[in-house]
Amino acid sequence: MKGTLNIKDIQNINFFEKVTGIKARCCFDYNSVIIFAIPQTGIKRISGDRFNFMQNKIGKIRIIAIPESQSESDLSGFITNLIYPLTFKKLELNGKELFIYAHPKVKARLIGKDKIRLKELTEAVEMFFNVEKIVIK
Repeated sequence: MKGTLNIKDIQNINFFEKVTGIKARCCFDYNSVIIFAIPQTGIKRISGDRFNFMQNKIGKIRIIAIPESQSESDLSGFITNLIYPLTFKKLELNGKELFIYAHPKVKARLIGKDKIRLKELTEAVEMFFNVEKIVIK
């Protein structure tokens, strides 16, 4: 796992661990939502009351599973969970470049104004996979 954490991320991770009792591996922002990455086994252990309590204290949050390996199917599942409810047609991995094929409206939402969503997506994928550049077609 690559990436850096700032003070706010560390505070959010500590709060998440106190409330849920589950160790979060990392925390990052995507589309104005704080996303916590935890092991797959921990997702079922989070109760709705604790999740709602965290949302009231922190703001919008989502919880996704950490990919167990760096295979293309894990990459596809990770991106699907990250960009939900948006969908894409297919993924293509060429070396360290990832090509995401999507419909025009989805493409616009994935790129975002001033490419802010594309930058956030690239940073999130770089943390767990050996991908340096994402191209949306």
